[in-house]
Amino acid sequence: MKAAAGLALLLGLTLFAALTLYEGAGDVARAFTSIGFGALWIVLIRMAQTFLSSFAWRALIARPRPLRGFSSNCAGCANRSMRCCPWRRSAAI
Repeated sequence: MKAAAGLALLLGLTLFAALTLYEGAGDVARAFTSIGFGALWIVLIRMAQTFLSSFAWRALIARPRPLRGFSSNCAGCANRSMRCCPWRRSAAI
């Protein structure tokens, strides 16, 4: 995964450099300076939106949690000693 991310970063930087050279470095520099701090606000707002969206997706796609006190060798509480199901001990007594 790290190799793919590194390759994507390298590809993105190469594409940025190629487009900058194609359009002209002076024109690109003038466009960035005309934006000023607006670009910074755009980046900060986008980062906050992405961060908050990650919490929303995490709430929507929650991992299933194992049942409390459940043992994988329970076999449906066929075990008469009830050692595997502590919440059912009171019912057996």
